[in-house]
Amino acid sequence: MCKIISLSLLTVSLVISSFSFAGDYHSKVVYVYDVSSEKELISINADVQRPIVSLTKLVTAMVSVDENKLTTEAKVTAKDAKNAMYKKQLLGSNLPVGVTLTRKQHLKLALMASQNRSASVLAHSNDSKFIRKMNDKLKAIGTKAVVHESTGLNHNNVATAKELYLITRYVYNNYPLINELSVLPNLTVYYDNKSYRFKTTNAIVLDRSLGIKLQKTGYTRIAGFCSVTVHVIKDRTLIIVLMGAPTPVARAADVRLILKSA
Repeated sequence: MCKIISLSLLTVSLVISSFSFAGDYHSKVVYVYDVSSEKELISINADVQRPIVSLTKLVTAMVSVDENKLTTEAKVTAKDAKNAMYKKQLLGSNLPVGVTLTRKQHLKLALMASQNRSASVLAHSNDSKFIRKMNDKLKAIGTKAVVHESTGLNHNNVATAKELYLITRYVYNNYPLINELSVLPNLTVYYDNKSYRFKTTNAIVLDRSLGIKLQKTGYTRIAGFCSVTVHVIKDRTLIIVLMGAPTPVARAADVRLILKSA
């Protein structure tokens, strides 16, 4: 009888311990994978589909690079402006309608500054053929993730944290240009004798000690603050997926805590 009670107490203790571990983080979803050792390090709510918000733009970027038209110019249209609206509100700074940039410049802005109008431009104003290519890409990577448009403002763009890990790893391994552009700290673009300055949506890229080689952030009030990051520190490569943090500061704190304890 004593042995049974002891085993029961041990089981309860382990369960409490696991919940305590989850409580160490601000984010509702945490998934960490060590690519170097091919080991899953942390998995908290990682199998639940959630809105991926602007993490969608990684898929937009892949399909855009695949088209091989980055040197061509593309204008921000009224339709792009409409696609960048969320509940009839503008989110963040936006390029004015009429601004014409190269598609590579739009790619930079979509990745490092999460510009919704640029994402729409890259997707040919959310052309159905482009969106189909995005979903084909997601299937080819081996996920059941689904997207309906290019910016991430549609909360029906969904994936699990484990699927976001697969997407992030695929980008990192196959799209060096996306890696490079995603970690730019700031960018100024010029059009019609005017300059437009943008900064990264992920301030931790400024901390070189974190070894960030690829990043993308996302946010809406429903989804919370989300991010995917690839870190190369010494001889290790870690991929971190965070979803549902209450603030960008909390999201950054989670990243630092994970790297400190990994």
